Amino acid sequence: MNILILDKIGTENLNLFQKQAPSNFLINCFTDNDSDNNRLLKEAHILVSKKIKIDRQFIENSPNLKFIQLMTNRSDKIDKKILNDKKIKASLLPQVGCIAVAELAMTLILSLSKKIPLGHNYTKNAEYLKMNIEPFKTEERKHNFQWMKIPNLFEVNGKSLGIVGFGEIGTELARRAKSFGMIVNYFSRTQLSKEIEEEEEINYQKFDELLSFNDFISLHLPHTNESEKMINKRTISLMKKDSYIINTSRGGIIDEDDLVSALKNNKIAGAALDVFLYEPLPAGHSFMKLDNIILSPHIGGGSGGARIKHVENLLNNILKFQNTGKPDYEISN
Repeated sequence: MNILILDKIGTENLNLFQKQAPSNFLINCFTDNDSDNNRLLKEAHILVSKKIKIDRQFIENSPNLKFIQLMTNRSDKIDKKILNDKKIKASLLPQVGCIAVAELAMTLILSLSKKIPLGHNYTKNAEYLKMNIEPFKTEERKHNFQWMKIPNLFEVNGKSLGIVGFGEIGTELARRAKSFGMIVNYFSRTQLSKEIEEEEEINYQKFDELLSFNDFISLHLPHTNESEKMINKRTISLMKKDSYIINTSRGGIIDEDDLVSALKNNKIAGAALDVFLYEPLPAGHSFMKLDNIILSPHIGGGSGGARIKHVENLLNNILKFQNTGKPDYEISN
């Protein structure tokens, strides 16, 4: 079984694939040599791609092609019409690491809405003693609901989420948010196709509009010169006073001094941060003195090993296609 990875993944990553592959899998990847690439396409039974869009030319130049495995969670990297024309199956493959970050972002959204850290501390520290109330044995219709009277708890159902940067993590978060009944809007440098927007049930907004419209803002973009401190005094001022910001991407995207000032002066309702400009977050940092912020120690990636697990999942899905003809995450034509 000849498997061709269309991305130029380099020797180290290619070795990772080859090391984990079954003995009957011959795995290669594209190089800078067009002649070699054309030969590999002709020999390939399976094409694998992460960022390269698989169009009609790729498929027509692969006469032995049986299956296409995308290393992504969206179908915008493939021409679905040619799949139908050629009767070729193709599958998506969500990335383990992206799912981990999206799960944390969703957890932080829910934690902000229910003030879970505050409730935990109140309960653990028996703060009820300051309220002159006494515990009693509960029954089905006899209990002490919300005994700490924590204010401004709410449901995320019906709330709007603005996602800044709509790659794989943003996509995974959107799907989770929608399952909680949230309305999802996004901003990205390049607007997605109408087909993908309809498929994912999301709406595009310009950056300033997204900040001013949504109840939650979640950041999912790389730290570049362009994104450096893009959340600052000006952009925070656009946000609603009862809105929240979540950052699980990189700390430098936020001007931390401006965010501290906004939280101190209740310009926004709160924030939840898993990443910081300096990590670990330095002792005595101003964030630590605020009670309308949730902090976590850069745990978005889970326990690590996502790259290896992703390769395992990819190879297992190819095996499943080979053995049953029914791979997971199959793209419907």
